[in-house]
Formats: sequence, structure tokens, C-alpha cells
Amino acid sequence: MHKMINYRPWGKLEWVFSNLPDEKYYFVGCVGTEDRCVTAYEELTKKQKVSGQSFVEVLDVPSDYSGTASTKRQGNLAKLKSNGISEGDVTQINLLSCEEDIIVWIEEFVQKDSRLVIDISSLPKRFFFPAIRLLLKQDSIHDLLVTYTIPMSYHHGNIAERPSEWRALPLFGPETHPEPKYEVAAIGVGFLPFGLPDLLKSDFLGAKPHLFFPFPASPSTYFKTWEFVRQIESSLPLSSDDQLVRINGMDPSDAFDHICWLTEQNTKKALFAPYGPKPMSLGMAIYATLTESPVFYTQPRVYHPDYSIGVRCKDGRPEVYTYCLKLGGRNLFQI
Repeated sequence: MHKMINYRPWGKLEWVFSNLPDEKYYFVGCVGTEDRCVTAYEELTKKQKVSGQSFVEVLDVPSDYSGTASTKRQGNLAKLKSNGISEGDVTQINLLSCEEDIIVWIEEFVQKDSRLVIDISSLPKRFFFPAIRLLLKQDSIHDLLVTYTIPMSYHHGNIAERPSEWRALPLFGPETHPEPKYEVAAIGVGFLPFGLPDLLKSDFLGAKPHLFFPFPASPSTYFKTWEFVRQIESSLPLSSDDQLVRINGMDPSDAFDHICWLTEQNTKKALFAPYGPKPMSLGMAIYATLTESPVFYTQPRVYHPDYSIGVRCKDGRPEVYTYCLKLGGRNLFQI
């Protein structure tokens, strides 16, 4: 296993902020349909930790859910306004908008403060992956934190529909043509593989797939993730024990260090398919940023308005995790 060079603090929001200097942070979030999209902002405003804010309202492709989704977003916007945000703090962008629109939104807040918190709880990977990339590379940001809120439960049926074709996430495409030979394919195990089994049948660019399985898992997610693995194995049986890797789904450091081990500190070329939990995907985003590795995804065009429901609480407090990526101008993740 790769030996960690840095201590990377992470844990419950209240614990992390109680151990950091008493400073305020610029907050970046998402106005979504999920209840949890407002939680981290509410908690930090209670603690008077917010110096300013920028939110994106991501609009799905029109569907049978559009009316319900709009109503839910408006309800969450009202909650955020009651905590101090204004209309001018919110930018509307279509889910499948061009890469340039997403980059412009990120560039609007990247220079706002040297201390920044980005909440990925409801941000689609198509948005938070390029945001993490640009923020990690921005020297003016001395402190970069990420928050993630655990929902009470997930929708029992399909949480997303109508996947797009397999393509690189914004800013994470291969830089050379023809593409280099990849030896490692790190695949985050999630709820829906969205055409991934068929892609694996076609050699997957020659890379050896490794499934990052989130563990431990709650009963509501356990069966969905194993069904994901079953569909993958039906297309490409796993040939070795190291191809199913158990990862703490809430710990980006665990994912990052396993990738370093699999790639032998970036001596093996890797590509990524982040279908798993967002904290695990965050570890992939950080590694791919540091190594200029490609990240591919079959982006759903439509998310169910009840993708997740409620917010899980522990000891009477919302379960919000905070991850430190940069502190005092130092990137805590290094190869």
C-alpha cells in the first residue's frame, strides 16, 4: 500500500471546523432537487463561517419529471434564501451544456477568496470534476475544503435515466492522439452501470478493470452495488482477487492511496470511470488532476427528483462530512 506523505484531515463538519483556524470561507453549492443540497450551507452559516456564496442550478433535459424537479428546486432555493443567498448568487446551467459554460461558472468564483468550500452533495460529476481540477491548480486558493451530506435514503427505483454515450468528463479528456495504452481502469461501483458492461466487452482500451467497491455499505445501497458488480461480471469475469477492491466509500484518501498502489505511483497509465459514491469519486478526481489522467462517464440526461430523500442525522446533527484538500497553500494530496 502507498505510504501517505500527508495527514489529510476529514470527518464530521463540526469536528473539522473546530480544529481549523477561525476563518470564513467562500461557499460553492448546488440548488438541486435533493433535501441535502442545502444542509452544508445551513450548518456553516449557523457557525458564521461563510464569507460569500455561489450556487449553480443544474437543469435536466426536459422529461416527465421536469415539473416536479422544478418545484423541488424552487423549494430548496427558498430555504437557501432564508439563510441569506440572493438571486444573483445562482447561475442556471443545463446539465448537458457545453464545457465552456461550466468553466465560465467556475471561473466566476475561483478568485473570490483564498479560502473556499465546495459542496458536492448534489453537484453532478460533470460539474464537480472540472471544479476540483481548476481549484486544485489555482495557486491563489490557500485552503480548499469539500463537503458531502449523507441522505436518509435513496429512491427505490431508477435514480437516473437516459445515459449519454461514453465520453470524457469536461477537462478530463485524453491529451494525446492516438491515445496511449492504459494498463489500469479504476471503476467506481455505484447503483447503475449505464452501458459499462458492453464497453468492457470491447476491450476497454486494453486496460485491466479494477472495481472500487464501497464498503461498508448500508442495506439500502448494498444490494444495488452488488447488482452493479453482477452486471459487470456477466460481461467480463474478474480474473484476479485484486480486481475487486473494497474502499471506504466516504474516504477520498482511501481511494487515492489505492489508485497510487495499483498504478505503482503513476508508472502505469490509468483511466477512470467514477460510477461510485462522490467521496470515492473525489479521490479519483484528485489523482486524475495530478497525473493528467482521463476520466470517462456515461452521463445520465435525467435524474429522478427523489434521487435521495432527507438527511441522515447522528447524535442529533446532520451527517455532513468535510474533506481538506489544501491547507495553508499546500496540496495535501501528492503522488
